[in-house]
Amino acid sequence: MFPNGIFCGLIDPALHGFLIPALFSASFIAFIWAIFYYAIAGEYDEFAREMAKGLMLWAIFAFIFMIVVWGIVEWIYGAVGIGSAICR
Repeated sequence: MFPNGIFCGLIDPALHGFLIPALFSASFIAFIWAIFYYAIAGEYDEFAREMAKGLMLWAIFAFIFMIVVWGIVEWIYGAVGIGSAICR
């Protein structure tokens, strides 16, 4: 349906090649940062420990949200008749 054009040339590569991996990477880095902050800075400061717990929780929520959004995007691709590998 859309073998060439703006979809395969711009939207699909931006979505699958940059946006989704960048969001997952940012969420993962935030989670790892919160773990180190919890272990190192939170050793002596209870406020820092609570802040790190909150950041870990938000990073987990971000992972779940991104997986759900990614599933919805793939579902829309299927409903419209566009395979996710059509441009490759």
